[in-house]
Amino acid sequence: MSIKVRVIATLILISFFSTPVYSSNQELLTAKALFCTTGPGVSTQWEAGKPVTDFSRFETSFTFSEINVNQGTARLIGVSGSSTVKALVTPIGVTFIEITGIGGVFITTIYNKKLEGTVKFPIVDTRHNSVIDPIPSQYYGTCEITP
Repeated sequence: MSIKVRVIATLILISFFSTPVYSSNQELLTAKALFCTTGPGVSTQWEAGKPVTDFSRFETSFTFSEINVNQGTARLIGVSGSSTVKALVTPIGVTFIEITGIGGVFITTIYNKKLEGTVKFPIVDTRHNSVIDPIPSQYYGTCEITP
C-alpha cells in the first residue's frame, strides 16, 4: 500500500473516531437540566484483603443543571449539596464527573437513547469512594430532561 493511501486511510479513521457520533436524539445534547434517580446496583468492600461484591440499592435522586456541553460544565444538585462538575460528550451520551471534597470520584453516564416507550434515558452512576478502605459502587437508573 502506498504511503499516500495509508495517510488518507489514517486520516479517515482519525476523523471517524474523533468526530462525536451523536444519536439522532439531539435532545439530550441540548438539554440544560436533567433529573435523575438511581436504585439497584452493586457495591464492593474489602474484607480480609479481598474484594467482596454485593447487590445493593441506592435510592437517591439528583439534578444536573446549567449543563453546557460546549464548555464541558454543569451543576450537580443532590442530597449532600451542590457542586460544579465536568460534562463530557461521547458517542454514547453525556458523562458527568464529580470530584468530591474528600477525594472521591463519581461518574454518571447518561446514554443518548431513550428507553423504549418512555421519555427517560438510562444511566450508570459509578462512585469511587474511600473511608479507610476503598468502597466502590455502581448503580443504575434513569434521567429525564427538565425545563
